[in-house]
Amino acid sequence: NLSLTWMLWAEAAIIPGLLSLIIVPLVLYKIYPPEIKSTPQATELAHNELQKMGAMKRSEKIMLFVFLLILALWATGEWTKINATVVALIAVATMVMTGVLSWDDVLGEKAAWDALIWFGGLVMMAGQLDQLGFMKWFAGTVGSSISEWACFPP
Repeated sequence: NLSLTWMLWAEAAIIPGLLSLIIVPLVLYKIYPPEIKSTPQATELAHNELQKMGAMKRSEKIMLFVFLLILALWATGEWTKINATVVALIAVATMVMTGVLSWDDVLGEKAAWDALIWFGGLVMMAGQLDQLGFMKWFAGTVGSSISEWACFPP
């Protein structure tokens, strides 16, 4: 009966995540040392490229806001009682309504929509089968059948 919230997941992942951010680059540096170890012109090049890009555009600011909003809503989902799926749909709707994404962009992700529809249908069917008692019946039937196999002693 453990409810895995976003915050609980983040608490569990923070230590391994931070350790990975420190250890993985060091290990990779030892295993695959870079051929070029000094790049003093990189800072100037990065500065010049940022100057070429100019200030953040309206759509980029909206995208940043939406990203921070969904991150906050996912993190506080336990308290706000806003489902993670609803948060994701709010984000997509906001980006479409503000013009950050076009409807064609959304429809162009056919594989993602296929996965969403199939996954949603399968989760719904599994829930209904469980409510009807099918899962318990199926587990009992299969369990009693395989308990007679030699590799699964009773």
